[in-house]
Amino acid sequence: DRRATGVLEMGKMVGPASFRNPLQMLLLDRAFLEGYFSDRIDLQAEVSGNTLQVSVRNFSNETLYGDVEVTLPDQVGTDDPLVVPLDIPVNSTRIVNVRMQPGKDAMAHANPLGITFKAKGKIKRTVAVLDLPPAISVQSLLYGHAPQINYPVSVHNFTQQSSFPVELQVFPVGKTRPKYKETLTFVAAPGSFQEQHFNLELPPGDYEVKVMALGVESSSQLGVGKAEGKPRISEVDLNGDGISEYRMENDSVQVTLLTTGARVIEYIVKSRNDNVLYKWWPNKAVDDRRPFRKRRFYPFGGFEDFLGQASLETHQNYHAEITKSEGSYVQVKMWYDYFGNRMEKTYTLYGNSPLLEVRFTMDFQRYPETNMLGPQPILALGEKHWTEDLFVAPEIGGLEEYRMKTDKYYGKAIPLKEGWNAGYDTQEDVSFVGAFPVDRPLFLHMWMNTDQNESSHHFYAEFQPWLHIERRNISYFSYYMWATGGSWEKGVQELRDRNLISITKKR
Repeated sequence: DRRATGVLEMGKMVGPASFRNPLQMLLLDRAFLEGYFSDRIDLQAEVSGNTLQVSVRNFSNETLYGDVEVTLPDQVGTDDPLVVPLDIPVNSTRIVNVRMQPGKDAMAHANPLGITFKAKGKIKRTVAVLDLPPAISVQSLLYGHAPQINYPVSVHNFTQQSSFPVELQVFPVGKTRPKYKETLTFVAAPGSFQEQHFNLELPPGDYEVKVMALGVESSSQLGVGKAEGKPRISEVDLNGDGISEYRMENDSVQVTLLTTGARVIEYIVKSRNDNVLYKWWPNKAVDDRRPFRKRRFYPFGGFEDFLGQASLETHQNYHAEITKSEGSYVQVKMWYDYFGNRMEKTYTLYGNSPLLEVRFTMDFQRYPETNMLGPQPILALGEKHWTEDLFVAPEIGGLEEYRMKTDKYYGKAIPLKEGWNAGYDTQEDVSFVGAFPVDRPLFLHMWMNTDQNESSHHFYAEFQPWLHIERRNISYFSYYMWATGGSWEKGVQELRDRNLISITKKR
């Protein structure tokens, strides 16, 4: 084959001149390029906890003398030297450790670190990042029934003390005197975190919750309702596979939970006899037998979430426990361990209303690739998802309306002014509203699916808040659903009346 060129010992080459000559030039340039880019110096940097580890390896044919220089941002300090002289014999490695001390301004930020190795006539640079969670992690938007609300708080200890007070105060909206306050002592080694639960004794009302610890303050939104209504819960096996589904219902809605993926598969508005969520389960994908099919997005329907892309959890059977079976609300907790990362979802149906709550609690400390979560209701209002379905989002510039396009699928990243989105079937008069803490996600992703999608040959709509899963602390998120007969505006107002509509504080 005259298009091939062989490279022999001592740089000798055989082959046609049109290929051989450029290769010879590249070989001649190799020494220059290695010198110019200092390729015989290997500089690596990684962060473990609050320690920066720098390794320098010498691949040259002579001992290397030089300095490692570390540049930290103002909000990150250290007692270790930032300039360290090294002598590195041939084919050897030297390691430098810098123990960093982040300040409160470093929390909830990806803090850049600069690393340089300087030797005579040579310079090599790299970067690393000290990625820190918020010092205080809470549910930014929460609802519950009086008289007692369980309120989790997780604190990352960025100081050198191992024990510290955490103060919580609850204020009625617009008031300056707290209705409830409590202080708990947290114990966490420097660089670690601890979660504890406050039990808030509160009457019905709209509240702001403030948490103070380590010189940092966090605020969140809380709605407390009157304890009324008697929803019901039971275990069922709808597809006869021996794995229980959980059915929660009241006078307004019937909700069915699957342990597979810990998803809502039915959210039925009783007055319209309509499941507002698209449902394909228990059917299988038409190409189910295709090799590696389960590694792509797999259509179940319902309310689910993307953990990774498409999803680690699509086919996982969660552990499940009914945590409240009677009273003014019923509740199911589901959890699963993904290679050392714990995902927990708690589903609650309140009173005789359509209000369905999903609380996410994520203790993810391993595998940084699993860093995004996209909870989503897969909507098919009425008999089917079609052009009569109107969808609304409160964007920064005002309310925007969307409808499907029958001939193509499309999507959009939406910046929100308020934390909700709505859908309304204009023919069958049924609506859905989803609410969530507006500033917790990076954006709201809208997706109008059609049967042209190779992974999911179905018609439906998705409105999916994409949020970052923090490491080195607990990550929380909440999502609220309200489906009923009538207009979407009524549903938004019902959620607003429960203090479940949040307004962005971003500029």
